[in-house]
Formats: sequence, C-alpha cells, structure tokens
Amino acid sequence: MFCAMRFFLSIFLIFNLISCSSQRNITIPQKHENIDLLKDDNLKKIASENAYNKVLVLLPLSGKNSELGKGILNACILAIGESENVNIDFIVIDTADRSLDKNQLVRKYENNHVKAIVGPVFFTEAKRYGALFPKIPMFTFSNNIKANSKHIFTCGLSPQDEINEILAYARRKEMNGLLIMLPKGSYGDEIEQYLKNSMKNFDFDEDSNVEIMRYNKMNKENTMKYVEDSDKDAVFLLDPLLDIPNLTRHVTVFTLSSNALQNREDWLGSVFAFSSIQELFNFSEKYKMVFNHTPSVLDMVGYDIVRAIIESSNDKHEPFVLENRVMQGCIGEFTITKDKGLKRNLRLYESE
Repeated sequence: MFCAMRFFLSIFLIFNLISCSSQRNITIPQKHENIDLLKDDNLKKIASENAYNKVLVLLPLSGKNSELGKGILNACILAIGESENVNIDFIVIDTADRSLDKNQLVRKYENNHVKAIVGPVFFTEAKRYGALFPKIPMFTFSNNIKANSKHIFTCGLSPQDEINEILAYARRKEMNGLLIMLPKGSYGDEIEQYLKNSMKNFDFDEDSNVEIMRYNKMNKENTMKYVEDSDKDAVFLLDPLLDIPNLTRHVTVFTLSSNALQNREDWLGSVFAFSSIQELFNFSEKYKMVFNHTPSVLDMVGYDIVRAIIESSNDKHEPFVLENRVMQGCIGEFTITKDKGLKRNLRLYESE
C-alpha cells in the first residue's frame, strides 16, 4: 500500500512539473522496483519531429550502464519541467541500442535544427558522435579533457580540480607532510596521475614530505596500521579504511566530494572540495522527492546543462551559446570553455 501511494505521488509530482511547459513531448522515466516507464517504444515518440529547435540527448538507457543513463535523464526531465517558455524538443537517443543506425541518425538530424547535444557519457562515445556531428555543440559527461575540441565540451566533474584545491590548501597551511593512500588498480593510477600533476603545479618536491602509498584492499589491516603510524599532519584517502571521525581528531583527512557527499556517515569530519553545498542539498532533496533515490554528481551536471541550454535559447543575442558564460546551478557557479570544458569555483568543506 505504501509503495503504491509513493509511486502515485511521484507520478503526480512529475506530471505537475511537466504540465507547466507545453511545446514538448517527453517520456517520463520512473525508477521503481516493479515498474519501468522507459520500456516499450516510448523513447521513439519522445519529441515532435516538427519542432524548430531540437536538442539531442545521448544516454545509455539499456544495457549495463542503463541506471547511470536513467538517472541523468531523470535530472534532465526535472530541469525541463521546472523551466518556463521552453521552445525546444529534447530527443533522447539510447546509445546502448545496438540496432541504432548512426548514419541514419546523422541524415535525420544533422541539418534539422539541432542546436546542441547533451551527452554522451563516455570519452570514446564523445569522440565518435563528435565526428558524426562536427558542427553541433556537444556537452559530454566525460571528464577526460582530451575530448575537448572546437565543438565538444567535457562537463564531467574532474578530480583534478578538487585535488588542486586540496593541495593548494595544504600549501597555504604549511602542513607538516601529507600521506596519500591510493588503492592498487586503474582508478588509483588515474588519481595518482592527477596528484602528480597538481604537485608539479604547486611546487611539491621530495622535501615537501609528501608520500604516495599504494595498497591492496585485501590487506586492510596492514594498510590501516600504516596510516595510524604515520607522523604526517594530513592524509588523503579514497576509501574509509579507518574510523574517519576518530582519525580526524588527530590529523586532517582529505577525500573527494563523491565520497564525502554520497557516503556521509563514513566520512564525517573529512575535508573535501566542492562549489555550493547548499545548492547541492536543495537539488538532492527535490530530486529524491520525485524519483525516490539520491542523485549522482552526473545527474546534477545533466540538470544544470539542460537548464543552461533552455535559458540560453531565450537569449535573443546569442541563443544556444554557453561558452564563457558564468552560470549558476546545483553544482554551484561554473563556466564552460573550449580548452578546459566545465570548470567550477571550488572551496573546501568539512563533512558534517
């Protein structure tokens, strides 16, 4: 009974959001244990083919990454429903659909008033679709800046920016050493490269008392002891290896916002870089009320990009131009540039 009432309330809220804007026809995805409105052929009917202004939304809505794609699409729909005077049809394409004919896609939309592309999610897809649509601005969710070009803008939130802010803080505070604990594997390799790049930028050298330690997650006890025995003033962690609230009584614990915000109880007292916590919490509560689950960082980015595109479309002087504008969203204040993609103004927060 409770689940049924919750589902009805969610649908009611969604349709109230959508009904305030008229010139579009979109499918409503609803994450629920037994019901999935993304099934059937609804996605093929997602927009009017006669609308003058169109935006393609390229997301994985089937296959192994479908939950990721559905979460972002939920956020995009929320952004559309909250906006006034929307004169755009958003056409959603399932990038995981193996039957998708990309050449037919190009023929259909290349010269058909498509003003922007939201997505795709991954770097290789961004390069592939970017080559198919070389004249249309594309706002991909990848955080790999190698995808940036004259018309592709990476909008995934890169750990590099957060790491820069953390190391800048450590420099300003003249901390007596920093222990960086990274798991073995490709993710640890990636973060280590980001850290080394930042260390060069902030003139960290061998005399800076910075130590990078790679550990095996299967050997947790030895790893925990290594952290406890360290004489450093601060430690950078990607996993809650110890009792973080207790550890923060003795040293400063740094982590990434994706850890601190999505697993808050495990990271109480840790320090991380973000743009606007209040904006994030406001959006998160609104999203959870409608879709019954917590939004990811990429969901927030999708929401902000769609809102920015809608607002830009109403600009008589530079419609559909987001580059170099200062924008405000649930991820805080941000700009989008050709060489760097999406960049936020960050500050440090302590997890509470």
